[in-house]
Amino acid sequence: MVGKSKEPIPSNWTRLNVAEWRKQLAVSPQEEYSNRLYIKKRTNSVNIYASWLPNKAEDPREIKGKKRREHEWSTGTTDPCDAAQRAIKWQQDKQKKVVAGIVEKGSRTKNSLEHYWEKYIKDFEEKKQNDRGKVKDIREENNKWNSPTYGLDKEDFAHKRVDLIVKKDLVDYFDSLAQGNKAMMKTFINKLWEIAEDDFEGHSFPSFPPIGRSSSKDKKSQAKEKPHYQQDEWDTLMRTIVELSGGAAQRDLSKEEYQHLPTNFFRKKNQKLWVDLFDALWVQYFWFLRAEDHPRLCVEWFTYNKSDDDEEVNLNLKETKGYRPLEVTTHYRSDAVEFWQRLSKRRGKKGWLICPDYPDLVRGVGQPEKKILNDLNYLLKEATKECLPDFDPEKAILTNVRHTSFRHHLENDESLGANYLKLKQFADNGMTSPEMLKERYLNFISKKITAKETRKKQPRSQWSLYKGK
Repeated sequence: MVGKSKEPIPSNWTRLNVAEWRKQLAVSPQEEYSNRLYIKKRTNSVNIYASWLPNKAEDPREIKGKKRREHEWSTGTTDPCDAAQRAIKWQQDKQKKVVAGIVEKGSRTKNSLEHYWEKYIKDFEEKKQNDRGKVKDIREENNKWNSPTYGLDKEDFAHKRVDLIVKKDLVDYFDSLAQGNKAMMKTFINKLWEIAEDDFEGHSFPSFPPIGRSSSKDKKSQAKEKPHYQQDEWDTLMRTIVELSGGAAQRDLSKEEYQHLPTNFFRKKNQKLWVDLFDALWVQYFWFLRAEDHPRLCVEWFTYNKSDDDEEVNLNLKETKGYRPLEVTTHYRSDAVEFWQRLSKRRGKKGWLICPDYPDLVRGVGQPEKKILNDLNYLLKEATKECLPDFDPEKAILTNVRHTSFRHHLENDESLGANYLKLKQFADNGMTSPEMLKERYLNFISKKITAKETRKKQPRSQWSLYKGK
């Protein structure tokens, strides 16, 4: 095959044949690999994937239908050259398994976990076709087979007859798993065995090794402080975004004025999108939303209410994470009302709330993260890098804005954490649990407060101080 030696890799590439682009991918001519090996980008992952389809005569899999499926594997990297090297190693290892499969192609392949996995994932994908979160659910289910760290595909016992699998196979496999993955993979293997039972009537599959549970003490020690913007960092970030928007983010704009802001759907750094980012961050901050909520928020989901001594804006979230019971959530800061009045003025009475100019296509079922969230996260990283050089830009994502909001509210009102009833009400309003708030925020806040208060009470010792001559 002639390599494309003179052409640079296109910036918008989506799929590259490793053999054709070997020079650009820095692949040694001495490397042995299939000329049907590709690296490709997937819309549901930032990492590059390897893709390989064996020749039909060399494929031991039982094929049903007109088209064979490529073997796929996440390389775990975003660099094309690194991905190509990892893809070659993966394809070489996979080739060995394929050769072994050819030798025992008959009943061995037909009755392996791999065989039942292919049946299982096909049915799973069909059942998920109309679900809102199908992309994420299918990706996570595929990881149970393809993940390089815990997936079954890398285990030898997954490619032999299921009646030849012994308990030691399971013990060795579960010893290699992180504690948090053990229960998940036990459930997954049981699902495959349920499909296999029709072919092995009366067979007793080996029992699983004890999985056990981490004690509450262990969980607490493993809890990590959630990334968030400290109050001064948040203020600096907001000021910077306002400046990047040319001041438009804080102006009282009519719907017509907002619509006529300079914009470019294919160029992320434009004035209107900076305004959209500002609006999205405050909506998430005031109403404790998750990142995935942004693309589906509608103006009419918000209701303004005023009484003699109070005014509030309530959000009736029509769709929730995992289809949990619908909740009406409200804000805990008074400036949310003024913010909403300004926001609703430039949005009108109905329609999409966040990035309303984006077409419905990017808000489709199962695709909320595709365009809108990618663009908002990109701008958030850019703004953070510009004004907060010490803040890790990889943590500058919308998910951590929710952590920021919870953290600030609990820091600013200590009574929320001191009274369980108030904490429960606050947690319910934020669509989480008191236990989650304690584990993720209150424990760390308490440690810092205790250390700060104790430092003020501890006496200074003259013997700890250095005195020069």
